[in-house]
Amino acid sequence: MSKEIQLTYHEIDFLVPAQRFKIQFSYVSQKALPFIREFILRLVHLAPMNKTQLANFFGLSPLEIDEAVKDLVQREELTLNANGRLCLTSKAQDYFVGIGDVPQLSMVQDSGATLAFELASFSCLGNEKHSGSWHNAVRLEVENSNRASSAKRVEVHFQRQFNKILDQGFLPKSVYSEGQERPSVYTVNAVDKLRDIPLRLETVFKLDWQGQSVVREDFEQLNNSEIVHSLMTNEMADLSRTENTVAILRAMQTVGDSQSLQVFDSKTNLLTPEYLDDLHRLEENQGESRMSFLGPVYMRDSWGKVLKALESRLKTLRQKKKSHTAPKAFSWIVPSDPFWGKSGRLRACISDFLMKAEVGDRKLYIPRLYLPVSSTDDFFAVKQWRSELGDYSKFANGLLEGFLDGSVEVMLWEGELAVVIYHCVKSELPVTMPLGFVTTDSSSVNTIGEVVNGYLKGISSYKTPNDCGPLSGMQGLRRQSDGR
Repeated sequence: MSKEIQLTYHEIDFLVPAQRFKIQFSYVSQKALPFIREFILRLVHLAPMNKTQLANFFGLSPLEIDEAVKDLVQREELTLNANGRLCLTSKAQDYFVGIGDVPQLSMVQDSGATLAFELASFSCLGNEKHSGSWHNAVRLEVENSNRASSAKRVEVHFQRQFNKILDQGFLPKSVYSEGQERPSVYTVNAVDKLRDIPLRLETVFKLDWQGQSVVREDFEQLNNSEIVHSLMTNEMADLSRTENTVAILRAMQTVGDSQSLQVFDSKTNLLTPEYLDDLHRLEENQGESRMSFLGPVYMRDSWGKVLKALESRLKTLRQKKKSHTAPKAFSWIVPSDPFWGKSGRLRACISDFLMKAEVGDRKLYIPRLYLPVSSTDDFFAVKQWRSELGDYSKFANGLLEGFLDGSVEVMLWEGELAVVIYHCVKSELPVTMPLGFVTTDSSSVNTIGEVVNGYLKGISSYKTPNDCGPLSGMQGLRRQSDGR
C-alpha cells in the first residue's frame, strides 16, 4: 500500500457558536470625474496654463472655457498662481496619486449589511441565513467574554476583514458599483445582534498508512482554524474514555468474529490499513455474505454497504407472496460512545431504517432503536435522546448500559442480516475508531442474534429488565414521580 494513502476512520460534526448581526457602516469610494472636468485638471496637473491654452486644446470657445473654469474655481479645484496661470488647489492635488494618473474623487457613503460571525475567531460567515440544527454534533464552548462583547468585537473584525468580505461578495451591490477603485471602510456606525446560530463544521479523522492519526485539515470558512482546533482538542479530551481493547477482543469472541482482529498489528495494536485492504479483497473473493468497513455506520461508504445487504434481503422478501407470518424484529442497539451520532447524516440513515420497513400496507420488519441509559429513571439521558433524535425517538426504547461493555453497536434483523460495529478507543487517536462489518451469513446472523436477544430479554442485578421500554413511557414515569 502506498505511503500516501490515508483512510478516513471517523466523521464528526462540531458546532461553533455564531451570531447574525445587522451592521451599519460608512465607506469611502473613488468616483471618476466628467470628461471636460477630468482633462482640464489633468492638463493643469502637468503644468499651470491659461484659459487660451485650455480653449485651444479642447477646441472650446472663450465663453465655453470661461464656464468650465468658473465651475472648477467654485468647486475649489482651480486657482491662480503668482504668474496668473491656472493651477490646482491642494484639494484637487489630492485627486491624483502620480503625474499622469486619472483623478479620482473620494466620496463617503452609507450602507448596511446583515452578516454572520462565528464567536471563536470571529470569521465572517456571509450574508445568507443560517438555520442549521443544534443537534447531532459536538458543541464547542467559546469564552464567555466573546459572547458578552460580541457586537464590539464584530465591529473591530468587520473593519479588519472588510477587503475580504468585499471580495467574497457579502456586501450590497451598491458598494461595488461606485468607480473602479476598491472602496474602503470609513467607520462602523452601529452593530446590532439579531440571533444565535450554529456553524456546523464537518470534520474528517484519518489514519496514515501506518495506522497513526493524521493532522486535521483547516476549515475554509475560518480565518484562523487554530483557535477552533484548540477548542475541538479540549472537547475531545473531555469526552474521551479509557482504552477498551480488552472489551473489544471479548466482544469479537462473543459474536464469533475472528476476521476483524486480523486488521490490527499484533505489536503496536493499531489498525493497519494494508491489513484492512487485504480483508476487503478476501471478502470480495468469498462473495457478498460479509462486507467490512471502517468508520461509523452512517458514513457514506459504511451505510452504502448496509443498504446493499438490506436491499438484497428485502428484494427476496418482496418477491414472496404475502405471508401470515409476523414480521421479524429489526433491532438497532446504540453503543455508549459519546461520539456516536454526532453527524448530520444520522437522521437520514434512521429514516432509511424506518421507511424500508414497509411496502404499501405490508410490514417487512419491525424497526426499533435501543438507546443506552444508566437506569429506568435516567431522565436526563431520555431528554437528551429525545432532543437529538426528534420525532425518531418515538421508535426508540431505553436500554440499560452494559451490552457488550457499551463498546459495540449492533443492527440485527433476525434471521436475515446483522451489522456489528466495534467502537475502539485508542490512546493514540483523538476520537473513537468504529470498525464494523455487515453479514448475511445465516450462522453468523444466528450467533449475533443469540447475543442480542439474550441481552434484550435479560435483567440487571437489581431485577430490572435491560429493556426499559419506549422513551415516551420513561418520560411518563418522571411526570408521575414529579406528581407525587
